[in-house]
Amino acid sequence: MESKIIEIPGQTAHRSPQCEPVDLSDPITSVCARLRKFRGRPLLTVSADFIDDDLVDDLWNWRKELRQACLSKTGGVDVLINSPGGELNSCFTVARLLSRWLRAWEALVPAHATSGATLVCLGAMKIVMSERAHLGLMGPLQAFFDTERASAFEALQTLRQLRDLALESIQAGVEFLVNRKVPPHIALETATVLSKVLIEPIAGRVDPADLGRFSADSAMALDYCTRIAKPDDPGRRTQRNVDLYTLTRAQAGHEFLIDVDAAKALKFEAVEADAELEDLFDELRPLLAKVSKYLGLVA
Repeated sequence: MESKIIEIPGQTAHRSPQCEPVDLSDPITSVCARLRKFRGRPLLTVSADFIDDDLVDDLWNWRKELRQACLSKTGGVDVLINSPGGELNSCFTVARLLSRWLRAWEALVPAHATSGATLVCLGAMKIVMSERAHLGLMGPLQAFFDTERASAFEALQTLRQLRDLALESIQAGVEFLVNRKVPPHIALETATVLSKVLIEPIAGRVDPADLGRFSADSAMALDYCTRIAKPDDPGRRTQRNVDLYTLTRAQAGHEFLIDVDAAKALKFEAVEADAELEDLFDELRPLLAKVSKYLGLVA
């Protein structure tokens, strides 16, 4: 939905939010207005089922309003983020644009900001989370074994597990045969052949080109996170202390949820919402769950 500038008699012209479906725009905007009043800071709400180039275009259209909001006397801007992530490059672009336009902003997370949405949150000076909200591990998804999609690190972990399984099967085979008086060199040769028979059908399904893509995508995710969380400008207040290596390459799966306590353990500047803010989050959460996209600023 293309946004429009609306003239309200006696008030400054403002841009209407983009909302799909459009009939939920007013209820969401109403709660956002109350949230903005409670916090005393301009509020940008970014809710999307999938962050892609279309969302980047929509955000770009708000640049003048966002820059103006950043110049207000409130001293900062709130960005409410509700998304499971999306295309890695698009998520990075959203994070980069917000970091350029808003020198000091806080992220509000009423429900979830996972994967690429967590990347966006790295640009915030503080993350205010609902008690039931969560962030997520950062990692691009790729097809693996021509079936389900997995994060690059999960795919590499699978290959490492195959390697470990091969070594363990060789060791177990050697021990078994030596205990039965088979000469060590023959036991090793036999155990190696048996291990190959066990592992080869699985490893043979891996496209060697995938290994390079997995490694490159994982490295790109870490680089993007570093550039957002640790910008060269020392004056920018971001999530500089976060353990980015664990965030992008943790052994836990891509779907692993990071609640506020886990976020603090990863050295996010994260806090729980107070009771009044939590009540507003409770009103907003079911509305955002019904839209595929909502993007709007209450200045």
